[in-house]
Amino acid sequence: MNKRRPQKHCTARQRNRHGRPRWRACLICAILIFCWSPRSTALDRNNFYFASLENTYTAMHPKESRLAMQRIIQKIFAAEYPEIRLHLDFLPKNTGLVDTLINKPYDVIATTGLDYLQLRGRIPLRPLAILSKTDQPTDVYLLVTREKKSLKTLEALPERRLIIEAGGGGDIAKLWLETVLEARGLPRLQLFFTTIRTGDKPSRTLLPVFFGQADACLISENAFTVTGELNPQIKEQLTIQERSPGYVTMLICATTRFEDWARDMVIKETERMHTYPDGQQILTIMQMKRFFDFKSQYLETTEKLRRWQQQRGEEQ
Repeated sequence: MNKRRPQKHCTARQRNRHGRPRWRACLICAILIFCWSPRSTALDRNNFYFASLENTYTAMHPKESRLAMQRIIQKIFAAEYPEIRLHLDFLPKNTGLVDTLINKPYDVIATTGLDYLQLRGRIPLRPLAILSKTDQPTDVYLLVTREKKSLKTLEALPERRLIIEAGGGGDIAKLWLETVLEARGLPRLQLFFTTIRTGDKPSRTLLPVFFGQADACLISENAFTVTGELNPQIKEQLTIQERSPGYVTMLICATTRFEDWARDMVIKETERMHTYPDGQQILTIMQMKRFFDFKSQYLETTEKLRRWQQQRGEEQ
């Protein structure tokens, strides 16, 4: 006959002692499940933080920029993250720019090629794509005058009036013209031209030269060609005096906050955006032609210009 073992009765203190490890384990699991967030080390799945230097998007109204960028972000991420929202900031180029870029959680930053070269030594940036107004990844800039006036003949005038196309491209073109003046043995830009102003549109950059209200203008080759097609007389009466090498005007860069999987998605979608109607519509809103996958050789001429700038202390 089997004898039943006497039951052991635990005191309250013993029950607390035995249950404590299990209780602690449950608490730790709950903390990991409900409190852990990937935001500190990965892309925020609900918000996309995009910064653009103000001189990069001068051709568009901020409202149009936000609309275009929101549609691009949705195109790239909406299939997996349908609730993702764009947060777009336009940042002025001032002494606080670097601190702003470091301290705010931006995923992607849009700059000119020249601004990228100035920033990359201070902020870890990885170029993703180039955004261009033409079928080439680089833009060419022109010095245009009326009636075949060269720089030498302009030098003889008592007043020399220059108009520069607005935007980051204008900053690059102005620096390039400095190199041209130096090579011709002429005074620096601010001394050679008695008046320098900005044209906020291609027509407001070219037409003053056409009507004799300015002596020369700096404008992208693409803008000159398009305006000339709309107004054939412009091409007939205006002369290209100098043509620049190709420079990167707009560059899309990822920060360290942006993970590899997200970078791959951006590159894949932007590379083909110009090939389908909806993507072409987005690019039209941005007044751009297409994206190009970034290659370091595209920046070579811009890097050469940057070295010239550094050697002469021509920081802008």
